Amino acid sequence: MIKDLIAKIKANRTTLHDQYLVFKIRKTLPEIEKYQKAHPLKTDSLNQFINKQNTLLQELKNLK
Repeated sequence: MIKDLIAKIKANRTTLHDQYLVFKIRKTLPEIEKYQKAHPLKTDSLNQFINKQNTLLQELKNLK
C-alpha cells in the first residue's frame, strides 16, 4: 500500500515537471517570435560570417 502511494507520488512529480516544462516553452515561444520580428536577421552578417569561414578554410588548406 505505501509502496503504491510512493510510486504514485513519483509518477505525479514526473508529470508535474513535464507539464511545467511545456508551460515554460509555451510562454517563451511568443516572446522569441516577438523579438525575432523586431530584430530581423540581416543576410549581410551571414554573408560576412561565410566569408570569414572561407578565409579560415583557405588558410588551413595552405598549412599543409
